[in-house]
Amino acid sequence: IERINVATYQAVSGAGRSAIEEMVRQATLLLNGRPLDIKGPAKQIAFNAVPHIDAFQENRYTKEEMKMVWETRKIFGDPDILVNPTAVRIPAFYGHSEAVHIETRDKISAAEVCELLRNAPGVELVDGVETGAYPTAVTEASGRDPVFVGRVREDISHPRGIDQPLMGGHPGGQQHGFPFQDRAHGDGEIAVAADGRGQGQAHGIADTPERMAGRGGNYPPSRGGCRPLALPRMDQAMAEAARPGCWAAPSAGSVRRTEKLAKSCFLLKRQGF
Repeated sequence: IERINVATYQAVSGAGRSAIEEMVRQATLLLNGRPLDIKGPAKQIAFNAVPHIDAFQENRYTKEEMKMVWETRKIFGDPDILVNPTAVRIPAFYGHSEAVHIETRDKISAAEVCELLRNAPGVELVDGVETGAYPTAVTEASGRDPVFVGRVREDISHPRGIDQPLMGGHPGGQQHGFPFQDRAHGDGEIAVAADGRGQGQAHGIADTPERMAGRGGNYPPSRGGCRPLALPRMDQAMAEAARPGCWAAPSAGSVRRTEKLAKSCFLLKRQGF
């Protein structure tokens, strides 16, 4: 791979509980024909798309976009790979999507790419050309661990280009990058716990629960996945965000924040979202 041109379409859950509540508030007002009162320079998120995630940097990219550059080079072990990202916040509760354009050094066909993806761990290919025969974050990826890929095609504007949308259901953007790094470096399981914003946050890598316990804390296995212990009962959408096969331990503060997030989900459900 010589160059990656990518646009991400990220759900509001990536910005935490307050962002989810704010989108619900805006949508409720607009659907009831009431004026929208937004304080400060922030843009409306309900029924909108906002090309701004995290702080702007000196090069006019946002920090979220630059993280995609830095993390891609780190995961692939290639400091020379070119990445041109654009990160957009969209009015979806959960599930991040990407439109990815890849330019390779040597020509590769869409059929060859599909064969590689079929055999890639952590990836599911849904590559039809009929209506609905492609993945979306809600219908395929929500509550499931794999990254879904579809609509693989050869770029008609570049002789060595491949286009493919990606979908991931977990609200924490970090989660889908770490499995590939884990497999590349053989460092074992990935520990994920809820942070204060209600999204997944990686807390380190260890290949056994004993090693993780040695880092300070008890990390028993969770049958349902990488969710904090003693989670309160919550909306299914939040429960599905937990990742299977990991170890996690929360702080008392994270449990309290998760309880608040669960109440927010309950309110969303009551309002028909």
